[in-house]
Amino acid sequence: NYQIKEMYLRYLGWQFIGKEDYNNQTLNRAQLNTTTIVNMPLQNIDWNRYVIPLAFILGILGMIWHFKNDWKRASATLALFLATGLMIIMYLNQSDPQPRERDYAYVGSFFAFSIWIGIGINQIINIVEKFFKNLSSRGRTLINSMALFLIFITMPCMMLIQDYNEHDRSLRYEAWDYAYNLLNSCEPDAILF
Repeated sequence: NYQIKEMYLRYLGWQFIGKEDYNNQTLNRAQLNTTTIVNMPLQNIDWNRYVIPLAFILGILGMIWHFKNDWKRASATLALFLATGLMIIMYLNQSDPQPRERDYAYVGSFFAFSIWIGIGINQIINIVEKFFKNLSSRGRTLINSMALFLIFITMPCMMLIQDYNEHDRSLRYEAWDYAYNLLNSCEPDAILF
């Protein structure tokens, strides 16, 4: 439950569904015991953060379409997804608690899911083309451009609007002040380890 649910599935949700604001996070591991983790929903995931979790939906649809149309390549992508996700969890066997977030260990799995997002986008564009096949080529190009605009502009803009304040590092001088104070406290020609 800790390794799969708390670590991997929560990180997957953060990447493709949306993460709660730091102000809204309620998980306090010091107050949890094993029985509450088993029954606990995925913490810190906000399903409505970007209005709808479009990236997650496109990834699931892309995976379904991939298996439906080319099961051999979809199996290879699934193998990559599992080997760099759930299998790496078994290999790392991370203990509870971890001193910091370790989502970088699963980045290969997230890349595999991103392949399915791309396939999902491609399939949606194919559906739009089939739906408007009676239009002239110029009209189909316009419709495709609008669909691409909605996918490639709307989703990143929603992420920018929702996440800018949380990730804005202007007027944050902690790192600079820490380094300055640390180096100022050293004697001349000191060696700092």
